[in-house]
Amino acid sequence: MLEPPGTPPLSPSDLDVGDLPASQTSYGFVGFPGSENRPLPGFKFQQSTVYYGGQPSGRDKYERLGYDPRTHFIMSFERERMVDRFGKIVAVPEPYGMSGGPVFKLGTFEEIDNQTARPQVIALTIEWWQRLEVLVGVRIALLTETIRQALPDVASGLPHSPHVRTSVAVNEI
Repeated sequence: MLEPPGTPPLSPSDLDVGDLPASQTSYGFVGFPGSENRPLPGFKFQQSTVYYGGQPSGRDKYERLGYDPRTHFIMSFERERMVDRFGKIVAVPEPYGMSGGPVFKLGTFEEIDNQTARPQVIALTIEWWQRLEVLVGVRIALLTETIRQALPDVASGLPHSPHVRTSVAVNEI
């Protein structure tokens, strides 16, 4: 790319590998749902980014899905009852196709109100459980710790997770 995209690139300091779900904290899933990004005539794709904001789900959803808050992040997501930028309750597009998109910790309500919040990536989107009304992300710490093990030359540039350790074996062919 000769020109950078419209947003600045992320760096390791933009990752929060120590986040655990917290009340009074806002989170958001970002991605490109397939229903909003169909090819136009001439095979050009729309680039319609969608943001779904919300609160962490309760511990019961982690237990029901068999996930641990240290390895996954689960956010409540009532697709039919989301609030749009005008404060109106609306149904939003289904999140199919958002896998791999970043999940941000936006900050505590107090930080957001005081304009001191510093959004950081905590996970990558992996699932939508429609019946449970949740979106799920795999913690970025799993990825950074795996990279740390597999590529020791870059380990010093990655943040250390206080909650996750990995053991990786690389078999060369």
